[in-house]
Amino acid sequence: MSKLKKYIAPFEEHLREIVGMHSGAEPSHTTGHAMRCALEAVGHFCHPGKCDSLSNYISYLAGEEGFEIKSILINNLSHGTYYDETPSPDELKDACDETIRIVEKYAKGQLEVARTLQGAG
Repeated sequence: MSKLKKYIAPFEEHLREIVGMHSGAEPSHTTGHAMRCALEAVGHFCHPGKCDSLSNYISYLAGEEGFEIKSILINNLSHGTYYDETPSPDELKDACDETIRIVEKYAKGQLEVARTLQGAG
């Protein structure tokens, strides 16, 4: 074991990836998983009664809060499998942008942390 000079929580690293893509970076094989993890974290902390599953949480966000996010896209991309239709970069960016809007509404301070980390990365 060695001391870490700086510890970055997984949530922060996932959010940093999303912020990067929101700012124009290319998606990677971890982008869908990063969005899923960020949304689940926001759900567990901000809406614990609505987050028994990601699909239910996204349904809550769509119905009660007016967000339109492609939950199937995020669910599919966060699990390794083969796809008949690969999502386009635009679809990935749209899902990423919507994830940013959700985090911005419920955990805005976390975006500032991610943006700071993005600049340091």
